[in-house]
Amino acid sequence: VWIRGVVVDEREQPVPAAEVLVASWGGGEAQRLAITDARGRFDLRWMHTHVHVGARAAGYAASPLTTCTASENATVEIVIRLTERACELRGIVFDPEGRPLAGALVQAGTTEQAHRKLADGTSAMGPREARTRTDAEGRFHFPHLAVGPCPLEVRQRDLASHGERLELRAGGENFVAVH
Repeated sequence: VWIRGVVVDEREQPVPAAEVLVASWGGGEAQRLAITDARGRFDLRWMHTHVHVGARAAGYAASPLTTCTASENATVEIVIRLTERACELRGIVFDPEGRPLAGALVQAGTTEQAHRKLADGTSAMGPREARTRTDAEGRFHFPHLAVGPCPLEVRQRDLASHGERLELRAGGENFVAVH
């Protein structure tokens, strides 16, 4: 299956350098598989006939992932709209002794698929959770999160997992220290 498309903003203007994300039919983590060109366009060759495709870009929260269903060797044309402004979340994770914890898995956002109809009538699932690992100083950063409630989970082998629900604000600093 060929998936061709364009990423546009709320004014229908192309968004260059947007990351195009693809998740399998069953959900799971969305993987970056392309970057849009100067005209906001992208071209993907995908081996599966059922996938979800979305995007994220500087200043924008990740889009819902549009459902793409096609027969083998078909070409699917899609438009991905980035309409929500992003906020950033920075943080630091500490181990039980209060030292910065390197290599911890940090996940922001929900794992629920949250299927919905978009304004253009297409079907989509909600943006997928964002994942990263803490650096050597225990720090992490998410640049493309939506404003509002955000589940946060931190996991590290041999330690109890930590979960909390944050309220992310636009324009302000969103910072969390996890002990």
